[in-house]
Amino acid sequence: MKTAMVWKRLTKGAAVLPILLMTGQACSETLLEKRAIDPNSVPFRNIPATLESLDEESQRLRQRLEELPSLEDSLQIDAYGYHSSYLPRVDTLPDKPRWTVTIEVPHKGGVQEIYLVPAADRREPNMPGYGFPKRFQIKGIDFDGVERLLVDYRGKDFPDPGRLPVRLLLETRRYESIVLEVYRGQVEVNKEFFALDEVALRASFYLWRLNKVNTSGSFDAPPFWSSDYLIDQKTSMGLPVQPHPDGRQYDQDFVKRFDGVVSEPIVIELDLGENRRNGELVLYPAQPPEGVFVPGYGFPGTMTFDIFRDVEGSEERKHLFGGWPVDLQNPGNNIIRLLLGGREGRWLRLTFEDFPVYQGASTFGFGEIELTEARESMSRGARVTSPSLPDSDQEALQRLTDGLSGGRTVIPLLPWLDELSARRDLQGELDDIEGAKRSLSRRWSEGIELSLSVALWGGASVLLVLVGVGAFLQRRKFAALRRTIAKDLHDEVGSNLGSVRLVAERLQQDTSGPDAQRDLSDLVLMAREASASLMDVVWMTDKRSLKMSELVPNLKKRAERVLSGVELEVKIEVEPPDLEVPLAVRRQLMLFFKEAVHNCARHSGAKRVRLEIELNGSSFRLELCDDGCGFDSAALRDGWGIDSMRDRVEELHGTFILNTSPGKGTTVGFSIPLKGLLKVYRSGYQSSN
Repeated sequence: MKTAMVWKRLTKGAAVLPILLMTGQACSETLLEKRAIDPNSVPFRNIPATLESLDEESQRLRQRLEELPSLEDSLQIDAYGYHSSYLPRVDTLPDKPRWTVTIEVPHKGGVQEIYLVPAADRREPNMPGYGFPKRFQIKGIDFDGVERLLVDYRGKDFPDPGRLPVRLLLETRRYESIVLEVYRGQVEVNKEFFALDEVALRASFYLWRLNKVNTSGSFDAPPFWSSDYLIDQKTSMGLPVQPHPDGRQYDQDFVKRFDGVVSEPIVIELDLGENRRNGELVLYPAQPPEGVFVPGYGFPGTMTFDIFRDVEGSEERKHLFGGWPVDLQNPGNNIIRLLLGGREGRWLRLTFEDFPVYQGASTFGFGEIELTEARESMSRGARVTSPSLPDSDQEALQRLTDGLSGGRTVIPLLPWLDELSARRDLQGELDDIEGAKRSLSRRWSEGIELSLSVALWGGASVLLVLVGVGAFLQRRKFAALRRTIAKDLHDEVGSNLGSVRLVAERLQQDTSGPDAQRDLSDLVLMAREASASLMDVVWMTDKRSLKMSELVPNLKKRAERVLSGVELEVKIEVEPPDLEVPLAVRRQLMLFFKEAVHNCARHSGAKRVRLEIELNGSSFRLELCDDGCGFDSAALRDGWGIDSMRDRVEELHGTFILNTSPGKGTTVGFSIPLKGLLKVYRSGYQSSN
């Protein structure tokens, strides 16, 4: 009678395996810190060597990941888990928890770890994690009612585990209950909630079968969401197997289809060859040979289990344990586990009844029947026989202990969990390394671009001196004009060089500060503009005459050089006429356009820019339109050059165009009479620039 009571306690509810991942995230804070890589701390000269080292480490991690098991797509069609009630979103962390989940510890036993299995977001094709709590704490309640804080994640968001469950180490002791208190969940449409697929408690090498859980708020929608599904030990995580490179091989499971409905029991017997300790029995569901997923295909509804011991010196078996029927629930795409308590035996007899019927015929099948003790399989390769099945099925019965389920290698529970834990950690390391590689590559590219720009400015300065001397010797009548150009170069390039120097000094003092990236962006923009300006000046001074047909393409090139990284659309209405543009006029046009492009690149934050140029028989119209932030034209800010742009257009007897408002982009341009534009302009350089 006492033995019967023990068996009922061990097998009550024939647990479907909770597939749980030991991530160690919460219990190993230093692991996250160890994986952190700060690309800004790497000296610039060491970036190539560092990138090479990171590439080697990345390849090593990828090779290791290929050797580890991975999670497959979820085939769970019901019992998604627990979904909390929806509450209004709050911006500040509340003083009290918004939801609580209280788990009763079976038999008031000891607890070492708790596992939280994330729910799957079935709205997305790849089903990512769904609703995992961001801020929470876990308490243990002693038998005298004393609360012990075991895990505290109220101070910062818990790292998103995706679909991989989380293992949290607890203070090992006996508890009456474990309480999960959630202070902040996920937010959708200003409503806050959280969800979990499963919770489980672990003691020693086994997982407790949980019988009771209470929640403070639940959004119940059976057969998908319910508080009861939090401890039903059905999950969306699949089977503990090593996936086959070619996918599932359904025809390798043992499946027996009968001609009609079968009411007689089927007996399956495993011979381990010697007495071995047996911690638990694991039953893997089969799949139809056709490959169509059927939850619990051929899985019987009732099983009677018996263990027999080989007694030395006796030809008879000694009945050691069992003899009571156990109700089996349809596992879906999970395994069923029965705790056996480590009893030693050689023969295991399983008697199955209540077979599912498909298209009027009973079907019986399993992917694998495995006996394990702690971390090892005790039944791999054991001989399988059945007095209930014909001789023609005896060879196929050996598939039940071949170590494969659906053609995939079966992995004992604890090693499988450990390898998934290693996958989680390695994937985190790989993500950090790839992120560091991207940051270092960006730093290297921007540094090279900046170096080339500085080198260009240095070489251009020498070139400008030579151009100035040659111009003075060749054409004295343009001396005043060339002095003006030299002044423009001094103001334009000299100003930018001074800015580069100041910002570079600032970067040297604070390369890891929050403003470093913005300063570097300013440097790059200055480099592009200065380079473009020098090219424009050299281009203009190198030509004795300039046609309108040459000026318009040059405006387009400048826009392309400065507005790098922006989607630029150029629209030219009518090909430019082959008419000469006086140097004084083209200078005003180029400086106007330079200021317009600069404002767009530096201030607008635009993603798309459109340059429109239209020439007809009477006028030359240019407009630069962006979809950026816009501004209040009635409250112009200093430094935007709007007044000088307006002055340049008015000097050419044209009309200045400015249309903008906050949040609606900006259009700036001009419309100048073509007849006056093409004449030699005699009023000189009247603008302040």
